[in-house]
Amino acid sequence: MLVVVSPEDFPELEVVKPHFCDTMDVSFGLDEGLVQVFASHRPLARTYVKVFVQTKASKKPTFYKDGYTDICGRFDYMAINDTALLLDVTKVALLLLHPQHGAVIRQISPPVTIST
Repeated sequence: MLVVVSPEDFPELEVVKPHFCDTMDVSFGLDEGLVQVFASHRPLARTYVKVFVQTKASKKPTFYKDGYTDICGRFDYMAINDTALLLDVTKVALLLLHPQHGAVIRQISPPVTIST
């Protein structure tokens, strides 16, 4: 769903922001490159995660990896076999989808141990 916001001071301005109905709690292990998803304080397995990155070489977002959370609700969003690409990442965006619990989008920095 998209929400259109018009500031009171500037009614001619309109800002469109995505709004997702979700019942998920998302926790990031920023040092490890892990995301963990919960619903009602329980790990949420089988949540689809799609990861896009921005690299030093290209400012255009690029598909990086996708998959599903494990039985503990965890997904390693940074681990791949291409070390050169891994070291080139400057920004990370994640889309998390679950059929019953909705969708979440987050933009984060890569783990410090990777970006240095």
